[in-house]
Amino acid sequence: FWGHNDTVLHVIEGFSHVRMTTICGGIGSGKTAAAEAVVFTLQERARNDPDGRYMYEDGVHMARCSNMDSIDRLAFLIARTLGQMTPRIEDTIAINANANFLLILDGLKTLVTVDPHGLRKIMEQMMEGIPGLTILVTCPRGVGIPFENVVGLGRLSDTDVASLMRQSGAPYFTASERL
Repeated sequence: FWGHNDTVLHVIEGFSHVRMTTICGGIGSGKTAAAEAVVFTLQERARNDPDGRYMYEDGVHMARCSNMDSIDRLAFLIARTLGQMTPRIEDTIAINANANFLLILDGLKTLVTVDPHGLRKIMEQMMEGIPGLTILVTCPRGVGIPFENVVGLGRLSDTDVASLMRQSGAPYFTASERL
């Protein structure tokens, strides 16, 4: 994972104080990569813990939400991500009321614009009904939940961009080659 390492650690540390974190940034800023790095880091910490403890007893679940344009579709996606067949958010909450897990909602850019009130409502319902739930969202801006931890991603350094390009095999130019 290139760049944003401080962001990943900030997000993980914040989970002990805040139940909802939103990683914000523009298109291609690395929001999804940062969320995936959070998962990887949590897995590595669990693997290296002598007691075998894991921060979330019931796991980490990631839902890809790009182009999600309705609350009903989001409720269905969340249920499916958690292995349930019922599309109603009330049923998902009842089934998971005693669970302890991290739910990552990746790419909520459309829904945060189309229905911000409905999105806030479903998030608040889930957090109230599932006390062991922690939510990590990636989208261009915060969702607007009270006590939401909004983490903005800045631009990658030129060194990180060059390293990323080298690793991916994509063509790139150094500053001296551009002249």
